[in-house]
Amino acid sequence: MKMPICAAFAAAAFAVAPMSASAVTFSLDLTDTQTLSTPTTLGGGANFSNAIQNEIESRGLVSVAGVNQDVHAIFGQTAFTPVIGVPVPSRVRFTFLGESAGFSNFAFGIAGTTSSPSTPFFTDANSAGDDTGWINITSGANPLALDFGYGTDGGSPGTTDTISNLGTASSAALFFGVSDVTTWRGNDAIVLYFGDNGSDDTASVPKSDFDDFVVVAEVAAIPVPAGVLLIGTAFAAAGAIRRFGRKAGT
Repeated sequence: MKMPICAAFAAAAFAVAPMSASAVTFSLDLTDTQTLSTPTTLGGGANFSNAIQNEIESRGLVSVAGVNQDVHAIFGQTAFTPVIGVPVPSRVRFTFLGESAGFSNFAFGIAGTTSSPSTPFFTDANSAGDDTGWINITSGANPLALDFGYGTDGGSPGTTDTISNLGTASSAALFFGVSDVTTWRGNDAIVLYFGDNGSDDTASVPKSDFDDFVVVAEVAAIPVPAGVLLIGTAFAAAGAIRRFGRKAGT
């Protein structure tokens, strides 16, 4: 008996369906981090819109009331193991959540390629909710250390101190924190916190103020173009029809 053509196409479509976004996630290497369970607050900076702040709090990430999930933090180091890994291939998207800082701060790095702090993708001029759009990562070690970092002028225009997930900091006084893997807009995500060594970042806290610049990073599978899926489905369906035709003729 011949297999119905519609059934063959359905089977073929299942065979070439792309991997779901939930199968793609960040990895965290906490070798050189300290996990802080002390209250970590956002401080209600002017650039934290109520909508963004409410969303952060509703996800249990961090709260102005001081209730938060753990933050895995790098501080007091100028060389360390990269914390965040991203699978290859995949795509990432960064969204600016806000800042509460007296210094001029910024975020830099373009996914899997090293970039210069002189070309940041977020600065103090950005508004909460601004994003980079999706950036494809198609080559490199797997997992690949996520190219992402923060910088500050430390209150002295023309100077720049930076700390990067690639494992370097120009000053041991800068603080870099990451959340555990959570979800954001339906994708696996992590929240990236920064402390710029301002007056509210003190060793006695310890380092509980990570609101100086906050970004969320999402990761997802790179979508398979519709045309590729159609071609693959057509070839697979044709093969299935031939196979079932041969079986029916025997």
